[in-house]
Amino acid sequence: MADWLRAVEPLKDKSHVWITFEEAGEQRSLGQNALWFGRVVPVVMEFFNRDRVVPLNKEQVHTVLITAFVGQEETPLGPVAVSSRTLSKDQFSTLIEKVMAHFSQPPYALSFPAEGDLIG
Repeated sequence: MADWLRAVEPLKDKSHVWITFEEAGEQRSLGQNALWFGRVVPVVMEFFNRDRVVPLNKEQVHTVLITAFVGQEETPLGPVAVSSRTLSKDQFSTLIEKVMAHFSQPPYALSFPAEGDLIG
């Protein structure tokens, strides 16, 4: 309990503090992150950036892919991409498979490197 009190000490002089507790769900694995950010996103990013004057970065491509393949949710500021952190391991695996399958087909016909050839 001492750690908890120490953690909230800086907040004691604030007039309002909101604390939200959520049950931790099953999240994607480190291997899935490596596959997504090390293979899938870089290959799609390279394709997207071929004809762009201002290139998209990995986070922007990630957001575009999540929006296209998972969807959006409404917020007070308008629609935003669903948070990929809310996806279970199975859902994230399905996302990876869908994105790779989609971009492996014409007109894209992208090749994703083998697991041993991760892109940085």
